[in-house]
Amino acid sequence: MNKKYIIQFNMDESEIRKNFLDWVILGDNTPIDIAYKAEITSVTKTFYPIRMVSSEYKAEWSALSIWEREEEYTEQVLYIKYQYGHNTNGVPQYATMEAEKYYKNPNYGPCVDKFYKPIKKTRTVIDKKERTSGRISGNYCSKVTLTEDNNEQMVDWLNSISLETSVDFSESAVMGAKLKPLTESDEYAHDYLALSIKKQAIGECKKEVPGTRYEEFSLEHMSDKYRVDIYYIPVYEITYKYGDKEYNVFMSGSVKDSAFAVEKPIDTNLEEKKKKLNGELEALKSERLKYGLIGFLGPIVTYILTAFFRFDDGAYYIIFALLVAAGAFVVVKKFLPLNKKVKEQNNIISVYLGNLDEKKKTILAIVNNDSLSAEEQKEQIKQVVEG
Repeated sequence: MNKKYIIQFNMDESEIRKNFLDWVILGDNTPIDIAYKAEITSVTKTFYPIRMVSSEYKAEWSALSIWEREEEYTEQVLYIKYQYGHNTNGVPQYATMEAEKYYKNPNYGPCVDKFYKPIKKTRTVIDKKERTSGRISGNYCSKVTLTEDNNEQMVDWLNSISLETSVDFSESAVMGAKLKPLTESDEYAHDYLALSIKKQAIGECKKEVPGTRYEEFSLEHMSDKYRVDIYYIPVYEITYKYGDKEYNVFMSGSVKDSAFAVEKPIDTNLEEKKKKLNGELEALKSERLKYGLIGFLGPIVTYILTAFFRFDDGAYYIIFALLVAAGAFVVVKKFLPLNKKVKEQNNIISVYLGNLDEKKKTILAIVNNDSLSAEEQKEQIKQVVEG
């Protein structure tokens, strides 16, 4: 038999309405008037079930255990002394390298001497190989949350809610709330975790294999016994209207700032305005970079040219002077005006978003004022936005 637990609602509807205001104003592209224009049309208390699957498993393994170590030794390595050319005074120049490398490329220079050099190296020594086996026992415990549409984000949100405050289930604790039915079976929930349980068991088996390393590992047999407990999570299902569209949000009945929504209103005009301003800024930066490179590369190009081509002094200075003059012209006529425009555009974005941020900070302060009711907060927010 499943053992059932329940987490009770510790916030009433008036608190949830205030929490809703906290949540609904969040977001960079959230409409600034949403806090007083969003109209809650329904609030429903609901309990969502979560299965807690606890597995006790046993597993048997086998492997080829290997005991090995690193050993240091000295090897006499053949080296070649060869002549690779002459210095400016005509004196022969010599170098040495391992014969193996030298003979791979016959163009290093003529060999003038050969000698052996002791080199310290390391090698792996296998002391023993042995077929080993063993068995382990372990425990695995995990939540399995299945909703009607199995929305992964919704499941992750439900799983994030702590179960520490749960108490034994009772019908009286459900009074005034809907109880969501369990989806699928306990066996399905266990099978859902089967691969994770097996993966953990294999990991624990591998830790038991003796030796410095192993090969041919095999999980020979595995069995497990499991039990499933049910936890009911308190959730406020809120439907609200903004503009001519309805939205839904799920808010925890036990954790103040915990909420989930598939969709939330977005101020498309604000989003497009920010995209437009940022797009214009990036275009200006790109142009500035282009002309900056053109303007400042004159001396660098001159240096590169002199590295590959020989010019007499007169030609060199003429080319240098022309390139510097052209660069200066580009800097003055193109780069500096574009640099000024970039600064102006940054200022436009800063002022535009700064004004919005100031209003949002004022709105947030109103929302965080617990001495005001939700209706009083909405009225003050309206004055900030429209004032």
